[in-house]
Amino acid sequence: MLQKKFEKCISLAKNLLMSRKKIIIWCIFKDSMSRLNKSLSALGYSSEVICGETDKNDRQEIITKFKSGEIDCLITNPHTLAESVSLHNICHDAIYFEYSYNLVHLLQSKDRIHRLGLPDGQYTQYYFLEEQYVTNDGEPFSLDEKIYDRLREKEQIMLDAIENNVLEKGSTTQEDLDIIFKDIIDDTHSK
Repeated sequence: MLQKKFEKCISLAKNLLMSRKKIIIWCIFKDSMSRLNKSLSALGYSSEVICGETDKNDRQEIITKFKSGEIDCLITNPHTLAESVSLHNICHDAIYFEYSYNLVHLLQSKDRIHRLGLPDGQYTQYYFLEEQYVTNDGEPFSLDEKIYDRLREKEQIMLDAIENNVLEKGSTTQEDLDIIFKDIIDDTHSK
């Protein structure tokens, strides 16, 4: 039996926290952040949420507590915390519970715990969780996997453009959605 994504996230977070690692969990939705926070707190772990409605002073206080070790797990989203916060000196494990097809959000969130100048041998670990479904045809399907694959494609296009010193055409939101949902749309129309 496959573990559901939420249960897998809690299990992974628990294992990392039991190993005395500080973690950051990236989400998109406030409800997810709240549910994860409540579940980790119920297990006795110190976690806090930073989202758009978190007051600026409260954000800074939470980040300070995270850096000082008073908080073991930070739960946030890339819309709120993807820029201008450095956590690379104290946190090296990030769990992506939810993620969008916005490459900028992914790259900025990854940079919160990975920076130039880290000591040799310092690891940085990213965990991308996905929910698996079974289609009406009995085939496995994961929207998370589709989004992650699209992000990897976009990142490679960006790296190739940097290496070749040529600006490549970017995709629109609609083009991304068409690519991600292509298999579902094709299956629906073929019946």
